[in-house]
Amino acid sequence: MIRAACEGCGAAFKAPDKLAGKRVKCPKCGSGVAIPEPEGEGASEGSAEEDSPAAAAGPAVGAAPVAGRRGGSRAGGRKARGGAAKNTRQKARRAAVAPKAPARDDDDGVEELRTRNSRIQRARRKSGLPPAVSAALTLLIVLAIGTGVWFMVKGDPYGEAFGRGIDAFVDAQYEVAIAEFSTIPADHAFYSDAQEQLAQVRAQQAAGERRVDERFADSLYGNITATRKRFVDRDGEGYKDPNYTSSARYLLLRAQEFLDKYPGHAREAEVKGLFSYYRNVANLTDPITEQDVRVELNIRHGSDRWGLTVPSIEALAAQGPEQARVAEEIRAEAISLALADWQGIKQQMEERHLQPGAENWREVATTCKKFLIGVEDLPTAGADAERTLLLAEAKMGG
Repeated sequence: MIRAACEGCGAAFKAPDKLAGKRVKCPKCGSGVAIPEPEGEGASEGSAEEDSPAAAAGPAVGAAPVAGRRGGSRAGGRKARGGAAKNTRQKARRAAVAPKAPARDDDDGVEELRTRNSRIQRARRKSGLPPAVSAALTLLIVLAIGTGVWFMVKGDPYGEAFGRGIDAFVDAQYEVAIAEFSTIPADHAFYSDAQEQLAQVRAQQAAGERRVDERFADSLYGNITATRKRFVDRDGEGYKDPNYTSSARYLLLRAQEFLDKYPGHAREAEVKGLFSYYRNVANLTDPITEQDVRVELNIRHGSDRWGLTVPSIEALAAQGPEQARVAEEIRAEAISLALADWQGIKQQMEERHLQPGAENWREVATTCKKFLIGVEDLPTAGADAERTLLLAEAKMGG
């Protein structure tokens, strides 16, 4: 038998003499292993000299050689074979304790890492600068540019105005941004940039105004159709109601408002048709009556916008002393309605545990703002002050 060791995994094993000089698979990892040629009789397992400690150690120091050429030659052969066997065993032991090479399955990953490292090294050589130096240069360039801009703006009122305009633009404070950009004179370095920003601000402002107009137009159209359905038409029986004419007058008032504010709107033709139809029932040019104001207050109160009744109340009061007295009574009724509604709102807030400054601050702010819109132009004293305080606290909580 011939001793062999796998160079891949370090495993030592024995192979038959007939496989000498051939390659076989390692029984442990499957790598190819070359079987060495046997060196005389000492390479075989049955050789007594290979396993003998004396043979492995060679002739004793100071021992006299055997007389005769043949005897000397035989002793020299045993010495050579003993040394070869010793070298084979030492190689096997070193292979057994050597660290294992990566398994065959990891070859692709190792090769990929080598390829990637080679590419990185080539790129670094091509750039001509180490990564640390490149990063440092980049940082210096950025600092230089930033420092230059800072010195350009620092102490320059127009440069500071340009910066404030940018901040206002980002915060959607379009009027402030326009005012800041407009202060930069034509001979200033930032003038062209300011003009470009002005164009963008005005475009954004116009787009925002269009979106607001569309929302208000849709809301007003919804109010017109709801008024017609609930207070005027009433499933074809509205004409029998004693408030039919006053309800139709309010419908005409809102339709006229829509046509004046939103000309060219997609609903314009439909609203014009309603206006033409109900103009035969009521006329906006006729003097307003107490019934007209009370009906309007009732309809607006249902939509939480009872404060918008104030112009009609004032129009009634302008007709004479008696009408002024009645108008003040209606105004007091409107304020009472507003205060009662505010108490109801506060009760709902308490029941739902809505507290300003908490996580539900946005809902508190929305509730307070809705009340403000509802009592627009209608003073409600304590309710207004309380609402303002809650609204401020809610905004601080946000």
